[in-house]
Amino acid sequence: MIVRYSCDCIALHVRAPDGIIRSYCLVSCDAGANDPRLTIYERPGLIDSANRGEKTWAPVSPEDSASLMNDLGKLVVDGLRARQLVEILGGMGLARKQ
Repeated sequence: MIVRYSCDCIALHVRAPDGIIRSYCLVSCDAGANDPRLTIYERPGLIDSANRGEKTWAPVSPEDSASLMNDLGKLVVDGLRARQLVEILGGMGLARKQ
């Protein structure tokens, strides 16, 4: 489920096999102006602060969920294209060695 916290973070709640709900931040409320809008990282502090009553959360609308999933899908496709480009350039001896 995608939720919005009272701090304006947007996160994906996932129930792990052990039954614990994990919170993966998709849009960070404290991101800098030059940071990407979308991100994906586990941010346990969100769910922990909600469990302590410091923050509240509510599910986002189906429309907002669909929009976020579309944006994330575009990032995945762009990442695949970038990898393909690096492989092509590498084959031509043009890619940077890491």
